[in-house]
Amino acid sequence: MGLFGRASAFGDKDLIKGIDIEKTKEMIEKSQTPYISAHICTKNVNQTKEETLEAIKENIKVFKDIFGKNVVLENIPYRSHYSHCEYAIDPEFISQVIHENNVNFLFDISHARSAANHLGMTLEEYASKLPMDKVIEFHLAGMYDIPDISKEEIKNKYTDEQIRFINTVKSKCDKRADDHGKMNEEDYKFLEESLPKYKDTLKYITLEYGSYSKYEGFEDSAYTYPVADFKSSKQNVKEEVLEQLERIHKIISSGNY
Repeated sequence: MGLFGRASAFGDKDLIKGIDIEKTKEMIEKSQTPYISAHICTKNVNQTKEETLEAIKENIKVFKDIFGKNVVLENIPYRSHYSHCEYAIDPEFISQVIHENNVNFLFDISHARSAANHLGMTLEEYASKLPMDKVIEFHLAGMYDIPDISKEEIKNKYTDEQIRFINTVKSKCDKRADDHGKMNEEDYKFLEESLPKYKDTLKYITLEYGSYSKYEGFEDSAYTYPVADFKSSKQNVKEEVLEQLERIHKIISSGNY
């Protein structure tokens, strides 16, 4: 489970000061979550790599003491707004954090694809360098190819508002966007091949799916971000959630995991 009151950048100094402690405790109790999960990064643009390492170490201790739960740390995607801590997508840095603090690892497949692409690696190569010996959970989500609006025939498909949005996403994510989209065939293939490798430590598989209404304008275009919110979910969202869960269940059930 994540944290309430502040984005869960676990490398932030004094992270606990921005957390709604009572609300987090309430949700831990309601959900019976086995642990608290958070991202391996910092939102502090002035923080050094060494300070981030020290902050993570201190936060693990503080959060364990306050909430009585172990901490599991998750890899982050490449994003332009993480440029101040680009070291956080380095597999060596991630492995150092996980092993030196003796915590488990949450592997997010779309975050890994994003980081691998930025580093010029395949997903398989990138994953092989991560601390998968400590992996306890998978986050599954697909990525979207951002439309190449430098091509006039593609640009003409979109409104001015959509083009502005596409440019915003491109400035953050380059060519592919990781935002809890529908899983692709490459994701199912990776899951199927990964389960036998990590069955000794992997306990949880989570489907992350659905963005918010800020993507409403793309529902009926080729750039189909899934739209979901807590008030209402559209039928296609429900169908795609079911479709993905059935595929995941079939893969899990087909092996001795």
